[in-house]
Amino acid sequence: MVIKHGIQSREGRRLAARGMRTSKFCLHPAGDTPSACRLFDAIVSICVPVVVSDDIELPFEDELDYTKFSIFVPTKDAIQPGYLASMLQQISNARLQQYQEELRKIRNYFEYGEPDGAVDYIWRAVAKKLPQVRTMIHQDKRGRNANMTSVCKKGLKDGLPAFDTGI
Repeated sequence: MVIKHGIQSREGRRLAARGMRTSKFCLHPAGDTPSACRLFDAIVSICVPVVVSDDIELPFEDELDYTKFSIFVPTKDAIQPGYLASMLQQISNARLQQYQEELRKIRNYFEYGEPDGAVDYIWRAVAKKLPQVRTMIHQDKRGRNANMTSVCKKGLKDGLPAFDTGI
């Protein structure tokens, strides 16, 4: 097991990418944003993400089953000395190959500049959510939605006109 620390530079990114391409597992610790480049780079590099988090939202979960190509470790387990190394060493080569095959199938979700790649998937995700957002805004305007945005609540409390998004 090798753990590398790097710096944000062109050379640091190049070395990190090479390290991911030659690694079996790539750590994605709690606290990283779901859209962290480290996760995307690991997936594109066919390096099995090891996600250490108890509550993380991941991109494209409506289309992707991350359990097919990622390993999830509860934080309380991951902080135990030796736990991660021991757990990862117990993964058979056959299981590792299954994870890697699944990564090959879905990597285009995370590749920019590819036809039907990340940009297309992002726009599709936004398009799916837009009707729900419009509905909530319209409900907020008439005071129906109990989960109104703070902007709407403040405007109503202060007697100001309801928040208008132009949608």
